[in-house]
Amino acid sequence: MCRDFMRREYDVHKRLRHFFSNPVAFRRMQALTGAIVSGSFALQFFTRSHYPTADLDIYVCHSGGVKAGIWLQENRYTFVPGLKKERGKVCQQPSSFNHAINSMDFAWVPD
Repeated sequence: MCRDFMRREYDVHKRLRHFFSNPVAFRRMQALTGAIVSGSFALQFFTRSHYPTADLDIYVCHSGGVKAGIWLQENRYTFVPGLKKERGKVCQQPSSFNHAINSMDFAWVPD
């Protein structure tokens, strides 16, 4: 009985279906890129709660970022440039995913 409860209540694939049509493919991408899920999604999962407007925060190191970004775009997500302010002025951000990747400085990133 306890196992059935655990399988039902802690089914991460069921929760991920809200964001991806194929949760197993997302988990495979996570394994390949080292991506982790955090924020309200993780909180909801462990507390078995639900916030209707919650999002999915995905964190990935530079080394897996390109693969993760490509995977997300292949699975109906769109790159949206962020806004960055420096000294009160809005700085121009990359207008596309490829531009963002090509403009990154990877020299400081440890392997």
